[in-house]
Amino acid sequence: MKKILIIVCFLLVVFSFESFVWESPSIKVYASSVLVKGGKDNSGVFNAFLSKCPIKAQVIIPDGVFYFDKTISVIDKGLCLQGAENTTLIFRNGVTGIIVDTKAGYPAGVFQINDLDILSWDKIGGGNGVEIHSITRMRNVFIKNFAGYGLFISADIGNHYSNASHSKIDYIQVAECGKDGIHIRGGDANAISFY
Repeated sequence: MKKILIIVCFLLVVFSFESFVWESPSIKVYASSVLVKGGKDNSGVFNAFLSKCPIKAQVIIPDGVFYFDKTISVIDKGLCLQGAENTTLIFRNGVTGIIVDTKAGYPAGVFQINDLDILSWDKIGGGNGVEIHSITRMRNVFIKNFAGYGLFISADIGNHYSNASHSKIDYIQVAECGKDGIHIRGGDANAISFY
């Protein structure tokens, strides 16, 4: 009887975690109010916008080409960056495009990146396209021309207090990066699904 109770408790924890991980974003916010198309740098205004978004918000990025001189950095927020049909983010040489991180090892929600093209001007410097240190879901993402890795997933609860296990990567393409297209390392980056 004790073994059955332990198994039932384990299954409840697993199913609770799975529902936590893949629940849909609850609030939509529109980045069109802060992003400027063309050659203007959007780094400061967009990072400030993301820092004010509520946890688990879906950030809708409109069609267009948007330039960034600095990294888009999200820490401990289960946001969803949702592109439109033709949304392109272009980063200055040597800059990592997007960093998803956690301070606590288990974020407030799962970060998502959907329907985006993420590019660098040229393979100069050492920036990665997308750098993940937290549970993340990516779907329909194209990464190109970064000097470092296209997609870099690194997590270890013991060293960096990060966890990317249970991430899901669906339909991504990585092209013409200076290092590996996809590079994964760490003891807590080992239960990741690729489709």
